[in-house]
Amino acid sequence: MKYRIKHIDTSLLWLTPFAFLNMGGSDYWEIQSKKHWWNKWKKVGYTYTDKVEAYREYFKLAYGLDIPERKLFKHNKNKNKKVWCDLKLGYLRNHSNNYNNGEHYYAGYKPYNYAHFYYCCYGKSYEEALNKLYWNLYVKEELLHKKM
Repeated sequence: MKYRIKHIDTSLLWLTPFAFLNMGGSDYWEIQSKKHWWNKWKKVGYTYTDKVEAYREYFKLAYGLDIPERKLFKHNKNKNKKVWCDLKLGYLRNHSNNYNNGEHYYAGYKPYNYAHFYYCCYGKSYEEALNKLYWNLYVKEELLHKKM
């Protein structure tokens, strides 16, 4: 079975006479599936308003991976403290920087009210960036700590 995430943007509703119903626009994400190439895409589960929640559920269905929404990291300055970080997904708007080699989407863990990410990965899509993030943290935490 194949899965995909469909993004629904209602910000163009202002072109209709009912613009007052949706002044700011809304983003929705749906997880869709199909069994064979001749089937149509059908909605699976709920319609999500949070991008992170939609991609977490997509990874559970498509790959069987459970990506945590909050993760505990060591504090940068205090060695005895730990910090809870939230999963963030986003798009880099500055295309003039050649540092990221055309990878404009990011996924990373960032504490609340903090400017920088504790751990972040880039990709050509949200799916690729989140996949890199998951496997990099898996290798870093699981495989390297088991040897010690």
